Amino acid sequence: MLKNELRHLGLTQKQFAEVSGISASHLNEIIKGHRDISIKLAEKLQAVLAIPVSVWLEVQAKYNISRSHLSSEDEEERKSGELLSEYDAVISVKELFHKLNLVNTSNKEKIDILKTSYLLPDPSQLKLSFGKISGWFRKSAKQGLDSRMIVTWIVLARYEARRIDVNSKFDRGSCLELTTELRTIFHENSDTLKRVTQVMSSHGIRFSVVDKLEHASIDGYSYIDTEGVPVIVVTLRHKKIDFFAFTVLHEVCHVYKHLNSENNNMVSLSDYDNETVEEEEANAFASNVLIPQALWRIAPEVPMNPFVIQRRYTLWAEKNHLNKWIVLGRVSHETGMYKFKTDESRLIH
Repeated sequence: MLKNELRHLGLTQKQFAEVSGISASHLNEIIKGHRDISIKLAEKLQAVLAIPVSVWLEVQAKYNISRSHLSSEDEEERKSGELLSEYDAVISVKELFHKLNLVNTSNKEKIDILKTSYLLPDPSQLKLSFGKISGWFRKSAKQGLDSRMIVTWIVLARYEARRIDVNSKFDRGSCLELTTELRTIFHENSDTLKRVTQVMSSHGIRFSVVDKLEHASIDGYSYIDTEGVPVIVVTLRHKKIDFFAFTVLHEVCHVYKHLNSENNNMVSLSDYDNETVEEEEANAFASNVLIPQALWRIAPEVPMNPFVIQRRYTLWAEKNHLNKWIVLGRVSHETGMYKFKTDESRLIH
């Protein structure tokens, strides 16, 4: 009732606390149902809201009677609802349950799912765990960096990764072998997602694709799980072979060169302003795996005309058994020329 009055007046709890003489923490406890409305408090509410003391005390008395008749299950359901609200302040509970297609589920069941399926700690611990998340990804002045939605996506990514088996043990000495296999897959661009998943598994890496969430423009995420297995999850935010190949190899670099017991998470987003040393190294690594630097040095020199560039570099790509869109993607990145005529072959196949 009090919360609705504040909403009707367009006041925040802090603003109402100032005009009513009620402390902000006291007011919050009342609205949450953790503190009763006393005669003294009812008098303060009457003075500001013009709602008689008797009304407040009558509502409080009825609430106390109803509360005394609640069964233990009802009380647990109520407490679970409060706990869900606390979780929702840190992550999007709606997105997590949407993923599992849950309908008509009780609050208690939802809490059980968060703790058993998603393996979430209590809200306070969850917030603490992801409190430094801003240091995990490349910062951008652009949209898509909502930390709550990024944390939600990470929880979904970890959930999906736990369902994936690997066929062998990870070996840090296998980087060249893996990247050679991945380069072939990317340039051929045939049955690509399945082949990438299989080759990652054969090198002891869990690989998965999880759709991006609104306001969380994530490209890729790599980490070491609790079993010590490296994991790479990407979003296909851009469903193009050049973006996909670059993102996967970017995360491969993190797995082999940057992840360890002290630094076991790397979240990568595009449209960034300031690169860390690790991100710059991963960018260069991905570019040079896809097109070796020695080969790139002898790429054709052409005028800055999109038609001429696309024609000449397509021929050059075919001559060197490269995917034309991976080649043109690198041209775009290095020159800022993006006006190429895209066709269906650029999509991931």
